[in-house]
Amino acid sequence: MSGHAAELLDLPRRAGERLRRRWLPSLLLGAWRAQESLAVTGARLSGLLRRPLHVECYYALDCPYGAMALQALSNIAARHGAVIDARLIRRETAGGQPEPAVRPAYELLDARRLARRYGLPAPAGRVPDPERLRHYESRAVAAEQSGRGIEFAVEALRQLWRARTDDPSADDGANSPIGAGESAQLPDTAAVEAWLARNRHRLQQRGHWSVPSVRIAGQWFLVHERLEQIDAWLARLAP
Repeated sequence: MSGHAAELLDLPRRAGERLRRRWLPSLLLGAWRAQESLAVTGARLSGLLRRPLHVECYYALDCPYGAMALQALSNIAARHGAVIDARLIRRETAGGQPEPAVRPAYELLDARRLARRYGLPAPAGRVPDPERLRHYESRAVAAEQSGRGIEFAVEALRQLWRARTDDPSADDGANSPIGAGESAQLPDTAAVEAWLARNRHRLQQRGHWSVPSVRIAGQWFLVHERLEQIDAWLARLAP
């Protein structure tokens, strides 16, 4: 086959490549803008019907980013009249993340850097040990089931990531939104495991994996990196 004939046979492939490079980005951007416009319209209609904006939030107790950012998220949501549905998950190592042995130190350093940038309180402690995490998990599930998930998440992360103290009254859930009188109603281990598995499955079904993250009217945000954008998006969704 001559070189000229080979070039002619290759023309359809090259034309397809040019079309993909030229038109595909525009089509994707147009689809994203259309979805965003529909989300804004739907949220504003809900507002006119006096339905509060819904913030679907996923967090992990062993993540210092949540300790740094969830209180600020709660304040932002309250300012816009939005309701946060906080869901606890256990994290898994995913591709592209630092190795488990390195990740805790890296995240704590990075969370403190972000806290300085935002002017927020920085996590002061070290990664909680597994026993403390299990202690809080059952209370987190009970809080979610009673509609107080975000209140518990903020307080639990504050306690878990503060500087360690010798004062026993300031440790292990003494000030938890799930009070001592409710301890008898805490879910058992099997119920906690099932609840956390459902939360993770829900997050993955949504096509996401990182925490702390929020989904608001179809848009995803990493909370610790996008507080300003979350604030602006909630403002845009207002009726």
